[in-house]
Amino acid sequence: MTVNTIADARYAETEAFSDGGYVVTWHSSGINGTGSGIATQRFDSEGNKVGGETVISSAASNDQDYASITVLDDDSYVVVWVNENPYNDTSDIAGQRFSKDGLPLGDQFTVNAVTGDTDDSQYLEYPDITSLPDGGFAVVWEFNDSSSDQTRIHAQRFSSEAQKVGDELIVSQLDSYTLNTRPHISASDDGKMIVTWGDDVNGSTDVLIKTYSLPTTLTFSSVAGDDFSIDSNELTDGKIAIEGKVVGDFSTTSSVTFWIGDKQVGTGEVDAAGNVTASVALSGLIGHGSLTAKLDVADAAGNTGALSTSIDYSVDSGSFLTLDPLTDNNIIDIEESEGTVDITGQYSIASVGDVIEVSVNGKTLTHTMTQEDVDAGGHFSITVDGADLAATDNVSVSIRHNGQEVVHHTHNYTVDLNDPSDVQASEADVVNTHLESAQEFPTSAYFSDGSYVVAWQSYDQDGDDYGIFAQHFDAEGNKIGSEYQLNSTTEESQFSVSITVFDDDTFMASWSNYPDSSGSPNEILGQKFNKSGEAISEEIDFEVSTDSNYQSSITELSDGGYVMTWHSYESSTPVVKSQRFDADGNKEGSEITVNTTEGARYAETEAFSDGGYVVSWHSSGFNGTGSGIATQRFDSEGNKVGGETVISSAVSNDQEYASITVLDDDSYVVVWVNENPYNDTSDIAGQRFSKDGSPLGDQFAVNAVTGDTDDSQSLDYPNITSLPDGGFAVVWEFNDSASDQTRIHAQRFSSETQKVGDEIIVTELDSYNANTRPHISASDDGKMIVTWGDDVNGSTDVLIKTFTLPVTVTSLTKIQDGTENGEESSDWPGWEINMVRESDIAIPLWLRFDDTTNGENGATYGEDYTGNIHLEFTLSNGRVIKETVSVSSDNLTVKINLPANVETIKAFAELKDDALIENTESIVLHSSMSGEDNTWKASEAAAIKDNEGPAVVQTITPDDTEITEGDDVDLSWTVTLNNASSTDTTLRLDINNVGNNGDFTADTDGVFVLLDREGNELTTVNMADASTASLTLSLNPDMPAFSLKQHLPMIQSSKAPRTSPSRQKSRIQVDGKPPQISR
Repeated sequence: MTVNTIADARYAETEAFSDGGYVVTWHSSGINGTGSGIATQRFDSEGNKVGGETVISSAASNDQDYASITVLDDDSYVVVWVNENPYNDTSDIAGQRFSKDGLPLGDQFTVNAVTGDTDDSQYLEYPDITSLPDGGFAVVWEFNDSSSDQTRIHAQRFSSEAQKVGDELIVSQLDSYTLNTRPHISASDDGKMIVTWGDDVNGSTDVLIKTYSLPTTLTFSSVAGDDFSIDSNELTDGKIAIEGKVVGDFSTTSSVTFWIGDKQVGTGEVDAAGNVTASVALSGLIGHGSLTAKLDVADAAGNTGALSTSIDYSVDSGSFLTLDPLTDNNIIDIEESEGTVDITGQYSIASVGDVIEVSVNGKTLTHTMTQEDVDAGGHFSITVDGADLAATDNVSVSIRHNGQEVVHHTHNYTVDLNDPSDVQASEADVVNTHLESAQEFPTSAYFSDGSYVVAWQSYDQDGDDYGIFAQHFDAEGNKIGSEYQLNSTTEESQFSVSITVFDDDTFMASWSNYPDSSGSPNEILGQKFNKSGEAISEEIDFEVSTDSNYQSSITELSDGGYVMTWHSYESSTPVVKSQRFDADGNKEGSEITVNTTEGARYAETEAFSDGGYVVSWHSSGFNGTGSGIATQRFDSEGNKVGGETVISSAVSNDQEYASITVLDDDSYVVVWVNENPYNDTSDIAGQRFSKDGSPLGDQFAVNAVTGDTDDSQSLDYPNITSLPDGGFAVVWEFNDSASDQTRIHAQRFSSETQKVGDEIIVTELDSYNANTRPHISASDDGKMIVTWGDDVNGSTDVLIKTFTLPVTVTSLTKIQDGTENGEESSDWPGWEINMVRESDIAIPLWLRFDDTTNGENGATYGEDYTGNIHLEFTLSNGRVIKETVSVSSDNLTVKINLPANVETIKAFAELKDDALIENTESIVLHSSMSGEDNTWKASEAAAIKDNEGPAVVQTITPDDTEITEGDDVDLSWTVTLNNASSTDTTLRLDINNVGNNGDFTADTDGVFVLLDREGNELTTVNMADASTASLTLSLNPDMPAFSLKQHLPMIQSSKAPRTSPSRQKSRIQVDGKPPQISR
């Protein structure tokens, strides 16, 4: 290729960079207008030009020519050339150093000391340059004196910074030489350089050479890197690396020593090539900025000397200071703001006496490092008030060494003093990118990962009237990609879009379509998309049988199919229609008319968990003088369940614009606009129903702020969604026609239709005059979004606002049953607690335990506890934190502090053998975020199995009746066991008399009756069935106490007559154990 751009280029030289690129220099005529000039061109490692041709000579006239170039160790390069100066009639050698990217480093410099006087026919010509092993360079050139017919060779050595080193050298030995021509210079890595040239020797031209040994030099290229700055990442076992080079004569047995003042801090080795390597402890360098390197040298002749060079360096002290996050999530929350927080960190190069200063909110606290602190690695901890941290969002930490500040670091953090029980709102954002004309009537739906899609109708964006567009957002509310068009058919208008997300994260949109200029939407069209918004079906014509079709909506059913509802007209009368489809989109059955009462419109559908569904709408004529609200339930086959149900209680004016949602327990809530003619008000009313359609509680008012119809105020278009905590939320328009203002309001409810928190003003300014048709959706992770149409800068756009729900317990489920006296978590009853979302701050949680036996059989439930409740917190990063808390037998409620970002909580109750209820008991865990009675959420009961240890007789209590022969009496004993077995237990009875002076079996009728502790007869055993005076009874499981009863008839003993009363004695053992108690 042609290197030059400017014509007449000659005398080129090339030098290579370390990466395979290279640079070329030459001179070209005409560059400077009246003479030659010097240019360069750089190339990459592929041989491609880098940038353009660069003119580097600064003179504007006469000749600059005969350029020579060399690349130095650092990939900078130096160009030298002949420079003829017309202003003072001189001839010199000029030079310029450049960085690898072609930028000048310093100013242009003069190589020679002896200048040529052109008036005396003196000229400097043919310079040649080479790099030197010490990082510098050397230049040789001709000095021509035509008047004396003499030519000399001169040379000059330079440092890497283009500073002259030593004096100018006269290379040729005699000035009388007449032909010292075209010198060349080369250098070796061991500090030698040779100059060659042509010369007149005895009448002929010969090549001469001269060798120079450079002075022995000691230079350094790196102290912990080529920036000579030491930071914490450059330490190895507390030491830093130093690298350098010895050039010239030296002994390979030499070593380099490093000193600070008169203290040696390290030693380095010198290899045969002169490379110096050393590893020096950082501790010796702290507090200084320069060290001295010393080298003893000797040449081949035995001459000795000493070299000494100074090395400047810096220590990046700040890199050795690390601060820990103030809290686990680096957020100061309410609880932390009310207490104290430890500022902790490490200054790993600390010295005794260094002072750590912590400054926050105008206050400064200090800690002086002790020997113990230094030995421990420089760790420190300073306690500050949480209130000071909460008053700002940063804390500064400084290090003072010998009274001077050597480090100053500012640590930023977040302050979040929002109560986790409050709803938190984002700013309102514009959804649509296309801002012209009108974007209206948005709808939205969440995907399983918390991302969501918003769809709306946009005027004239698809080229013909209204079209349907959508935008996707990630779970944090950031737009994913660009907005895109859903409708393929664009003729006339496509409007009134509805979307639903299926369990597989696909979604379907449906809308009304004007196919021509007929004046009414004859078609319902739609399309199915994947989560990324890519169409996975063709545009669908649902082929409904009716004309004038409005407000279609699609609801997924539990079998993967769906039902579509819409309102239409038959004989000019509004009707609500529905059609079921299977999972493949095929129609199942025929269209049906949902309503019975005429004038039905504005239908919504929600599905039950079993595949059934319920439809709500409003119809005219229900209440005599206005519209009313009705519902119709369907089973999973699409059959009507019962009849149409009128749910609005007002008997006049309009109740309209119903919206419906199904809650977690398959109950459902309907809300609607309620106009009250008696007090001229407009409200949003609601009613909750069980799945079978029975009202649950009374009709309730959704809104707190009522519309005064006398002042042209009205509440319109409510929309409802279920929430992951089991409750629901409602949004609606508040219209004030007199002031031409519209606001969007919202209210959250519990599952029992109790208001949670205050009414929310969604729109930020009352001056908005087009806050229209709000829609609300909620995610499983505790977010909800409200979308609406709004007037922004003169056009209607779609706005969105995100609300983060408070952290509440959503479910509490049993993991396992347990046993008494268990030794580890697998033995204990356990539960898992889930919340509506993770909290980014530490929050409290209350746990309470109940006994479902409610003290039956005399139990005191607290006796079951060892006092230990074992907790496992799983954080969002997968980390598991374990903690044990204590409860007492008289207070089985405990408050725990949840760490931030907890996803799940497991609780295990460690139980002992209570010895009170000897059967399988049960235990219930309740949980609450507030500990208030109306906020507890309870799980199913966990069983407590009885300890499997052996049953042992604890007491035998006789009636202690004296017996006289001939009496007819009943005797009884009460027996208690200290552990009821969960299986049948064998009980052995040995019977004899106290005096052993008679055959006891002859005295008794041999019949024993076993009674429970309430006196109910359990079984009868006859001693006559035993061969000896003992018998074995089989006790039922879980029997902690029982009674024995024996009847003695008037029978004489077979032995000699007794003259004193006798006592009967019983010896009892259980499961063959030795007799334990006798009475």
